[in-house]
Amino acid sequence: MSAPTTFRQLGREWLVALLSYALLVAPFGCQLQNLSDSSGAGDGTDTQATGIFLNTDATSPLIAAGRDAQGDAFFVYGTRSAAGGLQDTQITSILVQTADGQQSFITFDAGRPVHLQGPDGSYFHIKYTEVTEDRLAATVTVFDAASNQTAPPVDVNIDLQQVRQNLMQAAQQGAQAIQALTGQIATVPAAPAVSTAKWQNRAVAEILLAIVAVPLALMTQFAFYIVGEMMTAVADAVAATIQASVEAAMQAAFTPLLTLGNVLSQTSYHVEITPLFHVFVHLPPAPLVTIKF
Repeated sequence: MSAPTTFRQLGREWLVALLSYALLVAPFGCQLQNLSDSSGAGDGTDTQATGIFLNTDATSPLIAAGRDAQGDAFFVYGTRSAAGGLQDTQITSILVQTADGQQSFITFDAGRPVHLQGPDGSYFHIKYTEVTEDRLAATVTVFDAASNQTAPPVDVNIDLQQVRQNLMQAAQQGAQAIQALTGQIATVPAAPAVSTAKWQNRAVAEILLAIVAVPLALMTQFAFYIVGEMMTAVADAVAATIQASVEAAMQAAFTPLLTLGNVLSQTSYHVEITPLFHVFVHLPPAPLVTIKF
């Protein structure tokens, strides 16, 4: 499969691109197994390094991590193929850690955001009841850690036509809704441009951008749209008596998405392969979801 064909497929099969790395990784399957020995692999220790780093440990569920100049970081967890390569990799969660050590996270199911949890334990949980190329239906539950209160579930329907037409525009719409509620700046990461000529020449830097930075940016854009639309529906549906509690919980729960968007916007231009313990003093375990009843 040539690079132009790959990108045409990305436009036509937008959902597939969001759900897995497979479409982008397929042309480079054998080569990727040996990338850790290439010039693109980091071989030094720098615990202040910035960028996105692809883990050389193929047995670890920690697939990649990133850090910006301010010290905010994210850690990407998932499942790999039986051979340990990136083919058919599925992202299951992303843990975000700010420079001051606060942790929050997002979990995913087939590329769709499922659980967003803030540093205080407040969460925004999504249970999908219908998934098609044109529509998502889900039940959303919001838990406020401060009051230890779970709001009544809200049924939400999301139209995906806008996403199919212009994902970035849809993501910006979701980000504006989130920003209006949280009062925090919401930065949607752009998918980095990949040079067709360098791609065809199998340039390591371009391959890494395509298989790591591009899918992460696309999935984050999709999350911004979905979460923004669902947040608006929840805010409109909850009773006035619990409005303040729900809004406070959502503000905390959206922390990982806001931080992830900001870090990706600053780091997606640089991707390298390296043992993650060369870059991070501590590698956190994958996050666990606990639902309050």
